Amino acid sequence: MYIPLGGNRRGEVRTHMNLWICFLSCGLWHGANWTYLAWGACQGIALTVERHAARHVSRSMPRVVAIGLTFTFVVLSLVVFRSSSMRDAAGFYGAMFSAPGSFFVQIIVDNTTWLVLFAALFASFAPALPGFHRVVARLTETGRTESLLKACAVPLLALAAVRLLAFDATPFIYFRF
Repeated sequence: MYIPLGGNRRGEVRTHMNLWICFLSCGLWHGANWTYLAWGACQGIALTVERHAARHVSRSMPRVVAIGLTFTFVVLSLVVFRSSSMRDAAGFYGAMFSAPGSFFVQIIVDNTTWLVLFAALFASFAPALPGFHRVVARLTETGRTESLLKACAVPLLALAAVRLLAFDATPFIYFRF
C-alpha cells in the first residue's frame, strides 16, 4: 500500500502522509474500534518522529538508549491495541504507573521471574554496549557473541512470558480468529 501511494519519492510531506495512511489502515484492518485506529495513529506518529530524529538526535544517542526507547514505545502502544476501549486502555496505563500494588508489582512477584527477565533483557541489550564485543570475544575467542546472546535471549524471554502468562492472562488476540 505504501509503494502504490508513492512511497517516499514525492517529498517529505507526502512520505509522512503515506506512512499515516498505511498505519491508520493497518489499525482499521485489525478491527473497527477506536483503539485500533489510535494504535495506527501512534505508529504513524512514531515513524514521523523517528524520521526527524534520525537526522539529529539518533546519531548522538547511544544504541542502548535507542533500543530501550523503541521497546518501551512498542510495549506501551500495544496496551491501546489490546484494550477493548480507550477507557480500558487509560485504566490499564493508570494501573501500570500507579504506586505500589501496580500491575507490574502484582504480576512479577517472585525472584525467578525477575532473574529470567533481567537475564533476557541483558542478553538483548548487551551487544549494543560499547566495547562489549571486544571483551566477550576475548573470553570466547569466537567473535560471535551477538549470535550467542540472541540465541540465549529468545528462550529466556519465552520462559519469562510463560511465567507471566501463568497469572490469569487473556489469550493471544489472533487465537480468536
